[in-house]
Amino acid sequence: NDKIHQLLAGYENESNLKKAMILDLSGFLAHNFSVADKSSMQESIEVRVPLATRKLFDFSFNIVI
Repeated sequence: NDKIHQLLAGYENESNLKKAMILDLSGFLAHNFSVADKSSMQESIEVRVPLATRKLFDFSFNIVI
């Protein structure tokens, strides 16, 4: 609970959707990208991680209401 409040500090006036995006970015997505990458290399499987660039993130983050 403290970690969530710490991650959302400064975003109190944002929509719940934007708050969820922030939590997703710092939790699930970060973990998922690294796990998928390591697991696929370990098993010699070609995995396509979704296109995720800083420019795309900034654009999508700023259009959310």
